[in-house]
Amino acid sequence: YIRLALAQPLMGSAVKAELHSHLGCTLLKQAESKSLGPEKRDTIRQEARAVLLQGIAIDQTFTGNRDSGLGMSYCYLAALLEQESHPKAAAQQWELCVAHALPTSTSEYRDILIYGGFNIAQQINTSRIVSEYRGDS
Repeated sequence: YIRLALAQPLMGSAVKAELHSHLGCTLLKQAESKSLGPEKRDTIRQEARAVLLQGIAIDQTFTGNRDSGLGMSYCYLAALLEQESHPKAAAQQWELCVAHALPTSTSEYRDILIYGGFNIAQQINTSRIVSEYRGDS
């Protein structure tokens, strides 16, 4: 369904960036499956990388006031780089995640906590999640 949504021509950039992060996250989690062979896992990771880089490219077009949900592609790419045993690149990506991620739900924040650990998660801007629960939106 995410791929179908991304194929729609009249969609705002913020929504497209968020959909790329959701698809990238889905692929990242699929690649973790123990039932997959190494080749299939690598293929899924390659697709996840491409999708997340597209989300980051869109995210980089935003300046100033950023919409909720933006920046999550940085976080999922960091997790992917860790899966692929690239710790230095992952650390750089986690820094970008901290600088840009605006998770909109506790499940997105939980992903950051699981993949990045407590030290990363405590630095994330959670104001959008809090405002949603308070009804400020």
